[in-house]
This record gives sequence, structure tokens and C-alpha cells, in this order.
Amino acid sequence: MTGPNAIARQLDRQAPALVGFVRAMSPDEAEQAMASDAGLLAGAYDHALDDLINKAESAQLSALVQRRALLRMLREDTGLPTVQQLCRIAIRAGRRAAEDPGTALLLWQRVTANPGLSALPPQARVQIFNQLGIAHARVPPADEHEPAALSAFEQAVALAEASGEDASEFRFNAVEVRLRIRDRTEQGPPGDDVTAARTAVEQAIGPARRTGALVHLGDVHRLRFAADGRTEDLEAAAVTLQEALREAQQDKEGCETAAGALQRLARAAFRRYEGDGRLDLLDRAAALMETALRATPANAAEYPPRASDLGMLLRERFQHRADPADLWRAVEALRTAVRRSPPGDPEQAGRSMNLGNALTQLYELTGRELLLAEGLRVLEQAIDRFPAGDPERAGCISAVSRNLRIRYARHGDRADLDRSLRLDAEALDAVPAGRPERAMLLFNAANGLARSTARIDDSWRKAVTLWREGSADAAERDPALVLNGALNWLPSALRRDAHGDAVEAAGHAQNALGRLVTAQDNRRGQEDWLSAARRLPGWAAQAHLGAGDPERAVLAVERSRASLFAQQLHRSEAGTPDVPALHDLARRVGPFAYLVPADRDPLGLVVDGDGVRALPLPELTEDAVTSAMQRLYRGYFHRRADPDGWRDVFDEVAGWLWTAAMGPLLDRVPAGGVLQLLPGGLLGTLPLHAAWTPDPTLATGRRYACDEAVLTLLPGASVLRTDRTRGRRLLTVADPAPTSEPPLRWAAVETVAAGTAFGTTVTLRDADATPERVLARAVDADVVHFACHGRTEMDSPLGSGLVLAGDRVLTVAALLAAGMPVRLVVASACESAFVHPRVPDEVVSLSAGLLYAGADAVLASGFAVDDLTAFLLTTRFYDRWRPGATGPQALREAACFVRDTTNTEKLFWVRQLAAEGWPHAVTEALAGPLGIESPGERSFAAPADWAAFTWWGSHVRA
Repeated sequence: MTGPNAIARQLDRQAPALVGFVRAMSPDEAEQAMASDAGLLAGAYDHALDDLINKAESAQLSALVQRRALLRMLREDTGLPTVQQLCRIAIRAGRRAAEDPGTALLLWQRVTANPGLSALPPQARVQIFNQLGIAHARVPPADEHEPAALSAFEQAVALAEASGEDASEFRFNAVEVRLRIRDRTEQGPPGDDVTAARTAVEQAIGPARRTGALVHLGDVHRLRFAADGRTEDLEAAAVTLQEALREAQQDKEGCETAAGALQRLARAAFRRYEGDGRLDLLDRAAALMETALRATPANAAEYPPRASDLGMLLRERFQHRADPADLWRAVEALRTAVRRSPPGDPEQAGRSMNLGNALTQLYELTGRELLLAEGLRVLEQAIDRFPAGDPERAGCISAVSRNLRIRYARHGDRADLDRSLRLDAEALDAVPAGRPERAMLLFNAANGLARSTARIDDSWRKAVTLWREGSADAAERDPALVLNGALNWLPSALRRDAHGDAVEAAGHAQNALGRLVTAQDNRRGQEDWLSAARRLPGWAAQAHLGAGDPERAVLAVERSRASLFAQQLHRSEAGTPDVPALHDLARRVGPFAYLVPADRDPLGLVVDGDGVRALPLPELTEDAVTSAMQRLYRGYFHRRADPDGWRDVFDEVAGWLWTAAMGPLLDRVPAGGVLQLLPGGLLGTLPLHAAWTPDPTLATGRRYACDEAVLTLLPGASVLRTDRTRGRRLLTVADPAPTSEPPLRWAAVETVAAGTAFGTTVTLRDADATPERVLARAVDADVVHFACHGRTEMDSPLGSGLVLAGDRVLTVAALLAAGMPVRLVVASACESAFVHPRVPDEVVSLSAGLLYAGADAVLASGFAVDDLTAFLLTTRFYDRWRPGATGPQALREAACFVRDTTNTEKLFWVRQLAAEGWPHAVTEALAGPLGIESPGERSFAAPADWAAFTWWGSHVRA
């Protein structure tokens, strides 16, 4: 049946786009219908339209035929009017692209495929390709359409530039899509993307456009950083995105865009930290996330995830920096994230797990049991929120297990430990081998099994298997996790005397630590990792000793010494002497004594020409060494207000050192022999050579360690060198000026005294004593004598050094960079041998820096000493450093002379110097102050006076 009603009924059964097209009352309505469904122009409804035409009566036929002709013209005609009409239709489609991006894309593709496009003005063609790019960028899948979008935007840029048009908008769009491609493919963009992004910033018009351009430039740098880890790109991204935040202060949308980019940058920094353990990246990630969070309104949907990220970063940093403020702030941020997560938020379970872990850590810090209970409750609830099969659920189960073990340690309820073991097994079963999450579960399960037994039984052997598997699994991907796991494994093995297992654990720990230290971009990060592993050298030595291999015990300790200097000089561990080399050195210069404080079985390792002997030193515990260092430093830093207190604490610490270390050690060395001490870390801060025991037969009523042997100090055996040709060229640096330090009354005459022992002397003083001139002159010297102030930087050891003209410091870092290959450096400067206590198993001082910079030996002061005392001691040193004598022998004799002789005996010696022809300025400068002292007294007998100077390095001969 045909007729108007039949056609109407048939039309009602067609697609809405065809209905609208057929019933359009104007060209405008027809174009609107075509813009709603690309199928009209694509021919999807041609059959239905033909069917309507075949059934239509004459009154309807003409209109339907016209509609069909219009569709054919738009498909086939290449004239300018047709192209213009296609553009109008595509523009209409673009207005509703949010609901239907595919139609807009198909229509713009039809426009650009029409040969008549070339008839349009260049400005119009630029806009058409820009719209095609926008349409492609909106349509999934990204891997198919983003490259096409980029191509379209690049065509728009090329057309705009060719026609002299402003290309900034199109270049901006191209950069944005390129970034999305890089983000998706995880490949950093080439350098021209930075140039393009910078150009987009420069050409951006208006605050909103400029904010977006800055964000894109920041994202370019972020992706470059993600690809190659260059800190320059990370910092460039941070600066750019913070500028974007400032630009967007009054623009809510722009502010959120910039905050989101900062969050992405923080996450990129954290991912890079996870891979190589660079703690500077963790610090940067936390700072960036905090900035992003501050820029986020508290009621915004983005607030909970950013608060959660910040909490996680602060908690991670607490594990390395041990700053309680980080952990408290982490708990606060994570509580906020959990509280503000909307119901049903799929991320709430992960945020709850992070909160539960942070609460557990806070309990371990404070001992507040309510925190432990809250942490367990939060973790238990989080498990139920994770979907089955989610790897994070297994991590949460493992976290509950750890919490239960902590509670077991407090209350001893075996049910907690048994449930912990079951949960560990459940967590491991849920994550198949090969998944990156599994290593952490393996280590946690191993810790639980080790806690469940005190014997070497099946549980222990299974724990070792899990530790071993976790170490192999995470060795390349996560050395920090391996280090943490091995530092649990190693002491557990030592407690059971499972020495073979302990040796294996030590190997994993040392390899992981080496990778982490090498990866750091600054010394602070290196120090923090070494601090985290402060017990490793002692544990490793005990493991090898227990396994019957004392030589490897020595190598384990030597490997830990001076690792930061090796990093500074870009040296590898290949520079560490092997055991035959150590034996050969010991035969030539005397035995070595490695002193290894430990919380269990502290010891000394004596290396001589025949082998290695282990010496138990039960009083040399880490706690005792730390206490001695703290007492000594407290007294030292208050010495001006309480000089008697400083002398008393020095005596007290030195007396303890005899009992704890030097007495037992010297019993193993022939009287009057030579001994190289390698104390390391905190022990290197203590005056080992001044250790004493009562002896009423001696002038001072005491016998000191330096009386029993010729003692030298070494940061590591690798610094020992064969004595160079004995030249007689001296460079002296005398009281540089101007400086903010007080003048040194005896500095100039001290350098005159030094010059008496040399054939050629060059002196730099006052304004001539600059770092550049000192380094340049040192190249032609055999001995360099500094009579100046030293400066200690507790937070930056490589920044410590000698204060020269203009208050410029010749730093340890500068010495390492420039080198100072001389036979001897005499650093008669306050604190020139001051050892930094920050790094637990490394001697960090100006003296050590000079040795690693190439000096054969260094005579330096470990603490501030009276100017006259330094003058007296160094003059006696040069007097006794005569042909055939070694430097350590001359220093020992000089120190004993200053300590033991009366003032009268010292004046007699000064008259002898005058008779021998020493400069009048030297002898008069000594005789004056000595002449006003009580003749029969020993004015310099206190160790805090004479014991400041120590010898570092080789036994150079005069």
C-alpha cells in the first residue's frame, strides 16, 4: 500500500538522522541532520532512501529525489561550493563531538579527501587540518588515531608557516598530542619537542593559553626525564610547572591542569627512585607532590589521590631519613586521603593499606599500642575492599602479617605468629612468579619464618630459600628492597651461627648497597644509604670469620672504606687491594689493624705479612663508640666556655679507648713497632693514638698508645703509595687574608721554621694565598705546609677545607677534582683532620681527601689547638724529620717531646736550634712564651694539647 500515510509510517521506522534529513524544511535543517550521523554521507542509508523514493507519490517524489541528489553531490562533486558546505556540516558535527566524536572525524576526513580543498584560501585549509587533528585526538583507540592527529596538526603548522600565518595554536596542539603519544609509549621525546614546546610558550596569547603551553613544556621535560633520568630535565619541568601555577592563580581550570602535571612529575620522579634508589629524587617527588596538593581545593575530586601520594612519599622517605616529622605528616595525609575518598572509590583500599602501614611504623617509633591496634584494624578492613586477584590485596595481607608479628614481639601470643605465617603463605599463593610485587612478599614471608624459630631447621631453611629467591628476583629492578631483605637475613643467620647463609646474605647486601651508592646524584644520598647499612661491614666480617675465611673478612671491611671518595673520583671497587697485596704492604710498612665496632662480637682484624688474625674487642660496641663520640664532641664544642670540662672528657674517652681497643691491639704488636690503624666512621673521630693507661714510672704518670708503637691512620689501604723521589721543594701558605677568621699570631714564623728543612721555599700569604694559586704552585712542590684556619661543614663534608684569602675555602671536593700529588701535606690548621661522624664506616676528613687527591701523606690536626702548640710541635717535627727518619717517627718524637719535657727543657732545645743556625725569628718566637711559663712544669702535657696532630698515609722519609 502506498500513499502519504504509508510513506510516513515507513519513514518512522528509519534511523533518526534519515528522518530528520528527509523532513528537513530548509538547507540548514538538512545540514544539521547530516552533521548528526556521518552514515548519511557515507551511504549507509542509500538503500532505505531509494526504497522511499520507489514508494513515494508524485507530491513527495520531488523532495526525496532532491535529497538523494544532494547526498551524491556532497560525495562526488569537487567544486568550491561543495567543499564549503561539507565544512559547514563538519563544523556542526564538531559542536557535539563530546557525545559523538566519530561523526565529526568522518566528516572532516571527507572534507580533506575532497580534491576541491585546494581551491580554498590557505587560512581556511589551515583551520580544516587543525580540526581534523582535534577530531582524531578525540577518537579511540589512541594508538590508531593519535599519530593521525599529530600528522594533521603538523600539516596545519606547515601550511600556516608557508602562508605567513600565526602557527602557535597548531604547534601547541601538535606538542600536546606528541606528549600523549610519548606518555602512552613511555618513550622520551627528542630535543626538537622541547624547542617546539618553548616556541608554543613564547607564542601563546592570553593567560589560559600560556598556562597550557607551560604545562606542555613541563610535560616534555618530564618525559625526557622519565626516559633518561637527567636531573636537568626534572628541575626544568618543576620550574616550568610552578610558573604555570603562578600564571593560573585566577584560573581554576588552569590551576588544576598545572597541579595535575606536577603530580605526574612527582610520580615520574618516584618511579625513577624506585628503580635506582636515588634519594634526591624521593626528596624532589615529595616536594612536588606537596606543591600539587597545596594547589588543589580540599573538596576537589583530585584531593584524596594527591594526599595519598604525598603520604606514601613521606612514609618512604622516613624509612631512609628517619625524620619523625615525615612519618607524622604521612599519617596525617593518609588519614585525610582515606576520609575524603568517596564511597565506592576503587583507590580507597590502597589508600587504607598505606595508612595501616604508616600507623604500624608510627607505633614502632613511639611505642603507642593504640597506633598498632588502629593500623591492624585499617589493614584488615582494606583487605575486604580489594577485589579478588588484585596483587595489592596480597600486599595488604602481607602487611597484616607483619603487623601481627610486631604484636607477637610485644605480647608473645603464639596465635599472632601462627596467623602471620598463614597469611604470608596466602599472599605468596596469590601472586605468581615473575610479578614485580612478589619479591616484597618473599622477603616478608622469610622474615616471618625466621621469627618462628631460633634453630637451623626446616623453617629456617625455607626462610633462606625465600630470601634467596627474593634477592634474585629484585636484584636488577629494586636494589633497595634487596638491601633491606639482606639486612634482615644477615643478622638472623649470625644469631644461629649459620655462617654460610650469613656470607650469602652479606654478598647480596654489599652488591645492592654498591649499586645504590653508585646511582646517587649527590653525596647526601650516598651517605644516607651507607648510614642505612651502617652495620653491614661488621656483620660481613663476622660472617666470613665464622665461615673460616678471615681474609675475606678483611676485604669485606676494606670494601666499605672510602667508598664515597671512590664515587667522587669515579673509581670502581677495582682499586681495592686484594689479600696478597695487603700482605705485601704489611711486610713492607708494617701490619694493618682494622677496627670493627659491632653490636654483637666487635673485633679487630690484624693483617701482617703472614696472615690475618682476629682479635675480640668486646667493649668496642657500636653503642659505646657512639657514646664516646658524642661526649667528646660535646666537650669540644663547649671548650671555650668550659676548657677544664673539655680536657676531662678527652682524658675519659682516651682512657676508655685503651681498655676497649688499643691495649688489646698493642699486645699483638712488637714494642716500638709500626701499626697502621683503619678505624672507620665514628671510631675515626676518636683519639686512638692518645689512648692511655696509668704508669707511675713515666713522666706524666701515663703510658700512651703512641709510646708503644709508631701509629699512622688510613681511610683505606688503597691510599698507601711507594715513596716518591725525595725532593726539597716546599710551598708554604701562611695566614691568608683577608678572612673572617682571627689572625694566627705564629703562622708566618711557623712557615719560616718549616723552610729551614728545605732547599727551595715558595710562600703564599695574605691576598696571594688563593685556592687557584695554591693549586697551581703545588704542582711544583714536594711538601706543602698550610698555616691557616680550617673550616668544617658538618652537613656537607666535601665542602670542608682550608680557609684562604677572601674567605674562600680550598675544599675537599676541589682537591679531589684538581689533585695534589705531593709527598707530604702539613695542615697546621684547626680541624684539618676532623673526621665527620655522619658516615658510619668511612673516614671523611680533609686529611683523607688529600690522600685521595694524590698526596702520599698528611700531618694534620683533628681539633682546634692553641696556635703556640701547633708552632711548637711542627717546629720540633721539622727538626726531627731528618734523613733516614720517617714522618710518623718524627711526629711521634715531636708529640712526646711537647708532652713530656718541662718548659726548661724546651727552652734548652730552642737554644740548641739557635746554635745550629735556625732563623732568629723562629727561636725568639719560641723562647718568648716558653720563658714566661713555670720552668719545672709540663705546660703541654694534657692530651687535649699535644694529641691534636695525627699522621695519615704513607711513611715518607726525609
